[in-house]
Amino acid sequence: EDVVYDDVDDNLQYLDTSPLHRPDRPLDWGRGFYQYGAWIFWRFLSEYLAPQGVPDPSIVRRTWEFADGSAAGPDRYSARAAAAAVAEREWQLRWAFADFGVWNVAPDAFYEEGTSYRAAPLDAVHRVSGDRPTTGVRSLVLDHLTNRAVAFRRGAGVPRSADLLVAVDLPPYRRGSEASVIVFDRSGAIEWFPVRLDRDGDGRRRVGFGPSVRAVVLVLTNASIRYRCWVGTRFSCQGQPRDDDLRAWYVAAIA
Repeated sequence: EDVVYDDVDDNLQYLDTSPLHRPDRPLDWGRGFYQYGAWIFWRFLSEYLAPQGVPDPSIVRRTWEFADGSAAGPDRYSARAAAAAVAEREWQLRWAFADFGVWNVAPDAFYEEGTSYRAAPLDAVHRVSGDRPTTGVRSLVLDHLTNRAVAFRRGAGVPRSADLLVAVDLPPYRRGSEASVIVFDRSGAIEWFPVRLDRDGDGRRRVGFGPSVRAVVLVLTNASIRYRCWVGTRFSCQGQPRDDDLRAWYVAAIA
């Protein structure tokens, strides 16, 4: 609808029940109107994987083709069909989903029509200062196909040359763990970086934290699409997710 009739924005009403409003709710949550709001994920993929910046909705059709349940079709369930379509473009769904979380923190900076989208909420805002140079160890719980984000801001007494070291202790990588750090400059510029995780889900990233930095945001991701299928749920493949209710630990400190 948004692609064929670009000036018709009826779809925007569903963003209140979408990953933009509830990033802590699984993307494949099949209750109420949430599946309508999940159109934003397909919009994301069509822009994120687009050649030369021109949105390419063919990723949606390709996902349908992998989900084709006819005798001649691959008959993959929805999450696996999407993963296969993304893999054809030499990428991984888990990486794309982590960047989906990044885009949703600052939609006006990334999406073609992002000025019409409300940014995803933050779970916490931590202030680090000369007197309190670390956040201490904190944690959040993530279900499958969710993102959660926290911000770090400069307080008084932080050296002009300071860096911020962000460390995470997430569930094992095979369970869908990903993390990203976004740096918001006061000039309006935005940079983001993946946090390289080991197989245990541990990683760290050091970024500049001088006076020009407005905020640093850590995006935590559970990109798991592992299920025990066909048990009658409203998730992908009517499955029971195998990687829900996982605790993710993080800490940030002046370096």
